[in-house]
Amino acid sequence: MSVALTHRSGKRNRVRHSVRVGTKRRDLPRGRSWPLRPADVTDALDAEGLPHPKEMNWHRPYRPDGTVLEVGWGPKAYPYFDHWDAGREHLRVWVHDVQSTERQHAERELRRVAIPELVQWIRFAIAAPEGWRLLRHQRTWLWIDGQVVRGIDE
Repeated sequence: MSVALTHRSGKRNRVRHSVRVGTKRRDLPRGRSWPLRPADVTDALDAEGLPHPKEMNWHRPYRPDGTVLEVGWGPKAYPYFDHWDAGREHLRVWVHDVQSTERQHAERELRRVAIPELVQWIRFAIAAPEGWRLLRHQRTWLWIDGQVVRGIDE
């Protein structure tokens, strides 16, 4: 999906803001799959009445540390991305690929563990005190030994 944005120079640009890397299987090397679809994230946010991030990436290649889901917060929008519906800050969600043989199990576990925590994190970010909102933050979820583990918050 594309949207027209106006750059500071006044030029209108066409940028993709919803999915920056294709979510189709053909976008990955053989043996790798996406564990989540964009609707998995947006449906969970819709169910809680939360706005969608303006940047959602299905990012490859896979992360050797096992990261499968990331959410990041920045104090301001970037020049080429519109701010999200909840404020002037920049919110992004990245999904990383997994082994194709583990995709179904990873999807189930991400929906069970990580997606509810992601929704809770975004809800906190929206209501956070100004001091928190002025800094960059990131949370990750890892796929390790067949289970989702929350990474270290930054």
